[in-house]
Amino acid sequence: MKKLIKTLLNPITLLVRYVFVKAGLGLTKAAIDYAHDYARQDSARYIEAHSSRAVLFESRESLWASSFSKIIISRLYAEFGVFSGNSINYFLKK
Repeated sequence: MKKLIKTLLNPITLLVRYVFVKAGLGLTKAAIDYAHDYARQDSARYIEAHSSRAVLFESRESLWASSFSKIIISRLYAEFGVFSGNSINYFLKK
């Protein structure tokens, strides 16, 4: 969706910029700046609409501690995409 909007907005904002520059009015933002502004506003609206049950954590360790407290120990859990092993080592110590 954002790619489509960027594709549609970029030529329009370039045209607006061209007209403003030719008219001597100047324009302080580039077309990409308008796309970024729109993306930030769109993201903020999405977060506001969907984050009522979201939980924020100050660190990944506090996220892991919260997750670990909800695990049913009698099941097998696997971690995929391990890079440096920080999280798996954290869980092994618990």
